[in-house]
Amino acid sequence: MIHLKEWKRGLDRNKGEKWLVKNEIRIWSGKRWYCE
Repeated sequence: MIHLKEWKRGLDRNKGEKWLVKNEIRIWSGKRWYCE
């Protein structure tokens, strides 16, 4: 299982990274979040 980091305001995020956002797994596209 992949260990997901919970995103908090101000954290650096890279394009394509998966984060836990409000208890949902989301991917950062470089401009916005999207669901898998």
